[in-house]
Amino acid sequence: MALLEGKRVVGSRQVLKSVQQGNARQVFLARDADLRLTDDIAAAAISNGVPLVWIESMQDIGRLFKVSVPSAAGAVLNDGIK
Repeated sequence: MALLEGKRVVGSRQVLKSVQQGNARQVFLARDADLRLTDDIAAAAISNGVPLVWIESMQDIGRLFKVSVPSAAGAVLNDGIK
């Protein structure tokens, strides 16, 4: 998937920070994550015009971003797109 090439961040705090700073190109959120984690990220993504993709599970986000642990959120950064 070309959108996942380059720089990216994983984890709710890092993703929220990237969105708020205008560095996120696209955000991925897990449907099974705690809403306290995903609601703020989703709201920030929508208000900043960042495309948001809902993924079925935290394990799927971990696999998608090639990390060994489940994660509530992941983002591809602007400078990571080819």
